[in-house]
Amino acid sequence: MKVSGKFKVKMQPLKAVFSGKDGIKVARMYLDKTFEGELSALSQGEMYRHCLMVQF
Repeated sequence: MKVSGKFKVKMQPLKAVFSGKDGIKVARMYLDKTFEGELSALSQGEMYRHCLMVQF
């Protein structure tokens, strides 16, 4: 089965999971997706990202 449509994503920052020395951080984002079209659905989740401050 193949369906098509659009989806919208709302992202909201959450409290950092880890903050270490030298500016290293593990941050989180809350995801809220809404699917529209032939498929109608809601999806929620979290995205993790790693940040490192670099000086040139």
